[in-house]
Amino acid sequence: PPQRLNRALVDLVVDDDEDEPRVPLGRGDVGDLNDMLRRDMAALRRKSEEQEERAGPDSAVARVKAVADGIPAAVGRGIGVIVAFDFFAVLFFLGWLGVSIVYQFAACGGLTREGGPICANPLYDQWYALWTPVIQPLLGVLMLGTVIQGTINSVFGPKEDA
Repeated sequence: PPQRLNRALVDLVVDDDEDEPRVPLGRGDVGDLNDMLRRDMAALRRKSEEQEERAGPDSAVARVKAVADGIPAAVGRGIGVIVAFDFFAVLFFLGWLGVSIVYQFAACGGLTREGGPICANPLYDQWYALWTPVIQPLLGVLMLGTVIQGTINSVFGPKEDA
């Protein structure tokens, strides 16, 4: 029975004009997976182009599609700008922290045995005053923006022009 079932499936997916199955049934039917994906993408692109040609450039469907294609791209660009600005702000505060640590060890001689500073460190004190109201929200915006931008790119990914 499994042989008969496989033969029935092959009969369903093989055209009379072709000897090869159109739908791969097993590992042996798929020569190169990348080649198969390229063929499928080309077929999908042709089908989409045929539908667009039938609809015409002035149809409501074409206008809605153009607007819908533009919205995720615009949102993605806006989030990208915010993430880029936020990234450089976070780098600035990280550099500030690094300078305050170098100052602590160069000017003050390090930390006490208990872990406290030997002398006052105004650079660190100012940085620490901004930790909760400024730096933590910047880190949160950076993480959230990165996740949202990655999600938008995976859902509304770039169109492949091959």
